[in-house]
Amino acid sequence: KSQTTLDNTIRNNPHHHDSNSSNHQQQSVRELAHEANIPTASKRDSMGICFIGKRNFGNFVSQYLPEPAPPGNFVDVDTGEVVGRHEGAMHYTVGQGAKISGATVRYFVCGKGGGGSFGRNTTEGDTSNTTVFVCDNTHHPALYTDE
Repeated sequence: KSQTTLDNTIRNNPHHHDSNSSNHQQQSVRELAHEANIPTASKRDSMGICFIGKRNFGNFVSQYLPEPAPPGNFVDVDTGEVVGRHEGAMHYTVGQGAKISGATVRYFVCGKGGGGSFGRNTTEGDTSNTTVFVCDNTHHPALYTDE
């Protein structure tokens, strides 16, 4: 119900030209939520997966896999460069911080798989499903989709 109220508030805002709330900066959305008296407007952001509780996502997923996940590369979606290694693509979700050892910037997961998931940005010859594509900020276009 809160999301519906927020969506309606955004659509009815005379300064709003696009009904897609993803175009609003987080602060603007929070301000609109406060104006609409939505109870969760002041709640802290949730970056976890609520149904698994305070457990490590990778460990949780591993409990349900028939065999160990194959390791793979973290690939920068903009440069196509390998920026690190991981212990299994299924341990990551889009939008999650990648925590790449030795990385000089903070990366976020923006896709998984190989063989053209991001067109020219895939590493040469990588057709595996073990690649985790990463981007260097939370507002990167690769994190948004119409699907």
